[in-house]
Amino acid sequence: MPVERPQQQFVAPKNEVGLEPQKGKLQKVATLAGGVVVGVAAGYAVSRALRNPHEAPFTFSPLEQWRKDGKSLLDYYHLENSQPFEKYVDDLEAETSPELSNKKDYYGFLKKEDFEAAEAEVLDKQILERDLSKMGMTMEQFTGAVKLAMLTECATESYSPKFVNSGKRKNQPWLGRFTEKIWVPDELSHADPFRILLLKLGVSEAEIERDIKVAQEANYNYGDEHSPVAITTFGWLQEYLTDHYHGLIAKTVKNAAPKTSHLITAVKKRETLHTMWYRDMTAMQVGQNPDLIVPVVASLRDFHLPGNEVAPGLQDRATEFLKAMGADFGQVKKNIIRHVYGSLGDLKNNPRENMQNAGKLVLEMAAQSGTKIGPFSAEHMQIAFSKNAKYGAAGETLFGEALLEAAGLGEPIKKQDVGTPGKIRALARTKGAVIIGEHLDKTFNQAA
Repeated sequence: MPVERPQQQFVAPKNEVGLEPQKGKLQKVATLAGGVVVGVAAGYAVSRALRNPHEAPFTFSPLEQWRKDGKSLLDYYHLENSQPFEKYVDDLEAETSPELSNKKDYYGFLKKEDFEAAEAEVLDKQILERDLSKMGMTMEQFTGAVKLAMLTECATESYSPKFVNSGKRKNQPWLGRFTEKIWVPDELSHADPFRILLLKLGVSEAEIERDIKVAQEANYNYGDEHSPVAITTFGWLQEYLTDHYHGLIAKTVKNAAPKTSHLITAVKKRETLHTMWYRDMTAMQVGQNPDLIVPVVASLRDFHLPGNEVAPGLQDRATEFLKAMGADFGQVKKNIIRHVYGSLGDLKNNPRENMQNAGKLVLEMAAQSGTKIGPFSAEHMQIAFSKNAKYGAAGETLFGEALLEAAGLGEPIKKQDVGTPGKIRALARTKGAVIIGEHLDKTFNQAA
């Protein structure tokens, strides 16, 4: 039977309207309370935690011991039960393997007739030059953008062993099985549509072969210390960005070569599905052990695309290509936050846990980057929240809500802001959203 993987979505409003501050004394009181309510509670909890470190017999958790030993946060992993993951991969393998068994004239999940139609199509260069001119993009830039897509796709087998080794090191064979039997075979045909397009753009067969050889022989060092959850986090983010990039190429060439555009769009749709697969596996791991948010954050902070290793010269121009093709970076950021939120647990059956885990992720991001939250270090906030389950959960949930508001996904949350307490909470959340938004903007600008 097909594997059911409903998309986990937190729908953003069409027009995000910020809270208008109250006037007069209520405004001053609410604003002040909103700014300090979390800080005061956290400060009290922190002071108690620091003054009474021996209230109960103290033992280090696996994560605390890992931190104490100074080991790489990317490599932290502790999972009690791997059976759900083995079943997940079993179901995927049963669904995908029959279509991937034919190695002769290999097309993967792409259709042979679509390949033949694209190969036979004559690209209308006059139309393409007209469309590129309207976009402010040169033919050289577009050719570079297409070549980057092809080289990244053709190098799948250069970095997939990192995924397999991660599963072996942590005794999680499901990750290696997924990589070797499902993901890699699905990816093997994805470079070909871009190769077809490059030939139509006038790039010689010899140049294409030379560049592919260089990319496939590149020394790929990224990912050596990634635990399985760090790998699956890298996986969904890489697949989402690839999905978005391929969509821009398909849109750009649609008028000049509609059949080739259709074939590239088919690849894009596979990348969309891969994003969901990796996000599902990340959510399952974090749902079983929320401490795995730590390597999730480390993976997000450490992230860079394979193109940095296999085609560095072109990857350095990726932002240039994206801007020329009309990428909406604000929407990309919003979509990434939506995927992050969906990767933090069982969103369908336990959305409250997802929201709390989103807050834990915000605190961990601040801790790993050395960012303070008000007068407190993020580490002290984490200690405070861990000392009191009830108030800690409330505080973490508030930070989770602030993350979604910062990404423009907070409208459903605002329905809970009833009465004066709700307004105070909303102001505190919005204040947090501003801080988080500034941090996100800085992070994305550096990545770009």
